[in-house]
Amino acid sequence: YDYFSQLSKMENNTIEIKYQDKILWYLLYPFMSIAFVYIGSDNFLNRFTKEPYFLLDILLSFFLVFLSGWLILKITKWLDKKYDWRFGLRKRNLQQLLWAGLLPLVCSMMLEVAYLYIVKLPISKSSILNLELPLAILFLGLANTFYVVQYYLKYKELEISDSSSNSLQSNQMLVEQITVLSGSTERKLELE
Repeated sequence: YDYFSQLSKMENNTIEIKYQDKILWYLLYPFMSIAFVYIGSDNFLNRFTKEPYFLLDILLSFFLVFLSGWLILKITKWLDKKYDWRFGLRKRNLQQLLWAGLLPLVCSMMLEVAYLYIVKLPISKSSILNLELPLAILFLGLANTFYVVQYYLKYKELEISDSSSNSLQSNQMLVEQITVLSGSTERKLELE
């Protein structure tokens, strides 16, 4: 496994990570999409058979969760280019919270409110504030934490492989030349 193919140096001394986030796209995001509809419903199975907007609720949930996941990934990559986690941790974490936390939350909630307005359901009768908002905050926290942790793990792998590569190169350089003393004269011999 080549760690250097996963990480590449960028012009402003930051590291570009190729995030391995399939677990988010195949497990967490579908689970959260269904959880939003299931937790937001009093009787999930009864709703499935009786309410006309139930399938539309599921489609909207999938759309909003995957849109939020896409936004988090794009914003994280943009912030990776702008701020180096290694040197400006506090500033980077604040930017991650503001852009990759609040922006997807506000966008999703605005689209949800627009949907409720279209289906003529008052916000007071929906579960958007008391159930879906805390669940959305949890979801965004998990997704952002995944990217932060993965960045640190990939960076540590690069640091370890880079230091072992440097020590191997310095050892090879020592073996390439030998200094031989012959009386009071010193001669350098090249090894092939």
